[in-house]
Amino acid sequence: MERQLSIQEMVSASREGRFKEFFGCATSSNIQPVSRIVVEEEVIELAPNEKGIYPVSNYLNNKLTSIMMGPADHEWITPFE
Repeated sequence: MERQLSIQEMVSASREGRFKEFFGCATSSNIQPVSRIVVEEEVIELAPNEKGIYPVSNYLNNKLTSIMMGPADHEWITPFE
C-alpha cells in the first residue's frame, strides 16, 4: 500500500515503537534504507535487524534487481537480441 505520510505521523509511530523501516528509491538508484530521520529536535533511529539488514528494503531491492537483471520474468521487461 502506498500513501502520503506526514512527518508528525512518523514521529508518533517512532515514539510508539511502530516505525520499523523506511526507504527511498529513484530512477537511477536501487532501494536504499534510511537509518536516521531528523525532524527539528526529534531524531528517529531506524536500526537494521540483528543480521545487519533492513528486511523489507532488502526483499524489495532483491525483487527489483531480479526483474531488472534476471532471472525473473516480468511484464516490465521486454527482452531483445
